[in-house]
Amino acid sequence: MLYTALGGLALVLALFTIGAHHKVAAAAAVFLIGALGFATVPPLQKRVLDHAHGAPTLASAVNIGAFNAGNALAAWLGGIAISGGLGYTSPNWVGAALATSALALAFLSSSLEKRAARRTPSPQQAAADTRPPVSVP
Repeated sequence: MLYTALGGLALVLALFTIGAHHKVAAAAAVFLIGALGFATVPPLQKRVLDHAHGAPTLASAVNIGAFNAGNALAAWLGGIAISGGLGYTSPNWVGAALATSALALAFLSSSLEKRAARRTPSPQQAAADTRPPVSVP
């Protein structure tokens, strides 16, 4: 779901730049941006909580703080794009770039997690490795 939401968000933001001057296309894009942006929250929150066994409340608070920091960063970068003379639709490209980078980070995170899981022994293997050797009389 996370990959779908982030990929869809990047695509819709990029397409909104083209369709921003058409009422129906703009309305559809604004709806999809909101829906896809909202759809990223549950899978990210679940991912964070799945890895925060010792302090789930703290991890949840930090995750929401990261969302707020991302909103502020995107608004700032979008403002820079507009003030740089790139036009009023340029924040959509900024958003598409940020969503694409988030998608890349999600893939990287998943890849690193899978690599670490391959190196970590299963609980049965770990238990077998810690048993004292059996001496044969």
